[in-house]
Amino acid sequence: MFDGGGSMKMLAAAVLALSATALQAAGPAYIKCAFKDGKGDPWPVLITADEANGTVTLLFEKTGRVSQMRASFGPELVKFGDGSIDYQLSRVDLKIRRYTAILRQNDTAQCVLAEPPKRAF
Repeated sequence: MFDGGGSMKMLAAAVLALSATALQAAGPAYIKCAFKDGKGDPWPVLITADEANGTVTLLFEKTGRVSQMRASFGPELVKFGDGSIDYQLSRVDLKIRRYTAILRQNDTAQCVLAEPPKRAF
């Protein structure tokens, strides 16, 4: 009935291969957040979270500034930043926390899933 664990090893390898394929096929997640600026006005940020490549890209819509950085994707949190500004994005409720080191300040925002950009190719 058992062949010394060979079947279990093959099953485990197949599950891992399917999991990796599913992860790559999922593609990036597009998330829209709006922090408040110094006046209390919305400061929209579009986040592209690319788990397959381990990166997060931020597009600050008011200025057009784009910043890409390495990210750590855990089961509940995505963590990214550059040491001067660090982020934690909840994969559970889409709340984001931003810590600004020079100000020693935390602020939070609620995010929503955004539509992927339309592309011609």
